[in-house]
Amino acid sequence: MLWGCSSGMLHDQGDFDPTGTPYAYMLAGCPALLANLWDVTDKDIDKLALDLFVKTGLQSDQQGPDGSSSPMTLTGALASARSSCQLKYLNGAAPIIYGIPVTFQVRKPEAHLDLSRSP
Repeated sequence: MLWGCSSGMLHDQGDFDPTGTPYAYMLAGCPALLANLWDVTDKDIDKLALDLFVKTGLQSDQQGPDGSSSPMTLTGALASARSSCQLKYLNGAAPIIYGIPVTFQVRKPEAHLDLSRSP
């Protein structure tokens, strides 16, 4: 997730393919990339990010959007989180997703094994 202003903007190269950060991530094997197409205000994008983290299950102490523990896909969470912005048609419309729909799987920390003991 790239939350910076214009982090998802592609630059036209005339007769050649456009260039930009999203292409670099896709070529490196990133399955999905969330980035902003234009400049956004910090408070609105912070609200959107927090709402998105809760809806995808990345906020560890929260449940899903409907009270369940099943997280939404990244695309579904972004669509739902757009309404949390005060300027939802300006700042809420800036974040887009390149790639395929993904769901985050948050693993709980495993208990540490004491390897100093021998059986």
